[in-house]
Amino acid sequence: MLSSLVLVGCPYDSPTPLGPASEGRIDPLLLGTWRCTGGEGGEPSLVSFRQFDETQYYVVVGSDIEGEESATFRVYSSLVRDASYLNVQELKDDTSHSERRFVFLSYSFPDADALAVEELDLDRVQAAQDSGLEALQVLEAALDDPDALVPFLDCVREREGE
Repeated sequence: MLSSLVLVGCPYDSPTPLGPASEGRIDPLLLGTWRCTGGEGGEPSLVSFRQFDETQYYVVVGSDIEGEESATFRVYSSLVRDASYLNVQELKDDTSHSERRFVFLSYSFPDADALAVEELDLDRVQAAQDSGLEALQVLEAALDDPDALVPFLDCVREREGE
């Protein structure tokens, strides 16, 4: 789902992350499996956040539909203006490390079992992107616009055995 949704609406992406993975922090509230829907609704997907190491997540996105492929991602956080943003990089066998781009997501927990994820609206950051600014500068400029982050995923925590 992240794989297909990340491409919907041409979100802002970058060849560089917001910061180094070594500075990432694990948010224990993200860990586990979430049932997510996004954008135009569509079929829910399961998004599983697993701790890869001290600073990064390994995320698997799949479907309940048999035969559908899953997608895997490297994810880690960067602190920008006192808020955590996720650097999301899809791990594809047919793409070299240098060709993998980053998408940046914001997240919040509306309640204990809900996760809301937002992405940068490309229309809002196009000028900054076109000017050649680094990813962090683009995000910081976008944060001055209250409409720069748009809903991406709405998720509910999956409970063991459900």
